[in-house]
Amino acid sequence: MNAKTDTGIKPGQATVLEAGQQAPPVQIVTELDGLELNDRKRERITDIRAAEAAFLELLAFLAPNGNPTRELNLAKIKVEEAAMWAVKGVAAQ
Repeated sequence: MNAKTDTGIKPGQATVLEAGQQAPPVQIVTELDGLELNDRKRERITDIRAAEAAFLELLAFLAPNGNPTRELNLAKIKVEEAAMWAVKGVAAQ
């Protein structure tokens, strides 16, 4: 995925949120893998990223003492993967 982001986090880069820490702001995507995105696709991608951020925030909240378990780390990876495929699916439409 080659998305331009405002968060400073590169695609595929794992981030761990500490308890009480907020997720980075939702990114606004204007181009994906060299494809220009129309307003409707950008809106859908923004919705996907917002849902991803909300779920990652929930997982960080569930981590005991701010230390995620292996299972929570796996859930985080799967959420990030699902969001990536969803964004690619929207861009391919």
